[in-house]
Order: sequence, then structure tokens, then C-alpha cells
Amino acid sequence: VGVGKLYIYRENRVLSPNHTNVGKITKGMEIVDIAKKGDFITIKSNQDRLMLLGHNQNEIDEKLASLNIEHIKEGVTGEDALIVEQTPKYTIDILNEGKVTTKSIHKDDLCEINFTDNAPRTVKYFKLVSGLLEEPIGKIKVHFSVPGMHILIFEGDSNTSKGLVPENTPENIVKACEIGITNMAAKNVGLIGVRFEDNKEFGPTAEAFSSTNILGKVVSDYSKLEKFKDGEIVYVKESND
Repeated sequence: VGVGKLYIYRENRVLSPNHTNVGKITKGMEIVDIAKKGDFITIKSNQDRLMLLGHNQNEIDEKLASLNIEHIKEGVTGEDALIVEQTPKYTIDILNEGKVTTKSIHKDDLCEINFTDNAPRTVKYFKLVSGLLEEPIGKIKVHFSVPGMHILIFEGDSNTSKGLVPENTPENIVKACEIGITNMAAKNVGLIGVRFEDNKEFGPTAEAFSSTNILGKVVSDYSKLEKFKDGEIVYVKESND
């Protein structure tokens, strides 16, 4: 009961096993003393969040060294090595362990997506299953890839896809590089797909147009995507354009 609530001790107390100590106020306690119910208090942390995703692997070496944090590198290295994963995920765990492991890919291998404004539920679903709701770099796993078919289908999440009503369904044609998700009108609801050539019959997940929600378009080099195979991970980012 009460999980997630924040407590500030005004006086010394015996710590409760139900409370996790996350920090200490170093300045501004008088604001806490005069705060009334419903007021908001602005918090500034002395330790910025160590979000390394999207940065060059070599660029963050100096920052981590200044914090006495060991940097363990995985994946590609070099000037175009872009960090797409970090372990631990949370800053407090990195500081406690004194080390962080990062995984990098070549910058050009990152899939950039321009999301549409016409499919809010579908876009939110994609960001949720890929991790883009919380982090600047997400990932999706290839479910189906056949050379020569010019289509790539990714795994979805059956538990979170139940509310995918039809929205922004294509009418006459699906353009190359448009990303689609199977909606509730078909049994494979939640599947994610992209085609690499125009198609006038089926959507990016090989479903009828009425069962397809278009959420956006790949704006990076799609030829990189065509090389992925079943079970491989594609890292994605929302385009700034």
C-alpha cells in the first residue's frame, strides 16, 4: 500500500523496511516546510541522468571517467559507433556498481522513423513495444524476412495490441518504406511491418488495407533494413526532421 509515494523526513527517524532511501535534501528544506497540499516543488538533482543512448561511444569516455565509472564497450567501435544499449539502465545502479556496459552499432545502421499525426494509438503502441516511450533509442525484433520479397515483419506484443482500432488505413496504395501495424480487424493484431516497394494489394504486414494502420515512414537508408534476418534486432529512433 502506498508504493511509489515520496516521503521527506523533517526529523531523524528509524528507517522503515518499507522505504527506500534515495537521497538527501542539501538546499531548500524551508520550501518543504511551507508547502501546502496540492503545491508543486521543483527538484534539481546534483547528479544528471546518465542516459548514454544516442551518443558516440568514445565521446562519453571523459564524462564517465570524471565520475570514476568504468566503461565496458561492446559492439562496434570507432568514430561512428553509436550507443544503442546500456547496462545498468538506471543512473543510481551505475553509480552503485561503478561501471556501465554499452553496446554500439554503426551510426548508419540506425533506423530513423518519421511518425504520422493521423494514428496516435498506433504510434503510441509502437513506441511502447520498441521502448521509444522512455528512451531515445528503441529496438524491434525481426519476425519474418524472406530475400526477394521486399518486406520485413517485426514481432509485436499481443497483450498491449488489443486496443488497436483501425486508424490511418491505406486506400489505394502502400508506399515503399511506410511502416504499418496489423489492427484489430485481423488475428495477427500487433505485428509490425515495412515494405521496400509500393504495393496496391497488401499492407506492410501482408494484411488487407482494412487491417493495416500506417504509423509513419522510414526516412533513413532502407537498404540497410533489407539485409536483416529472422531473430535479429533493429534499433530505431524518431526522426528529428
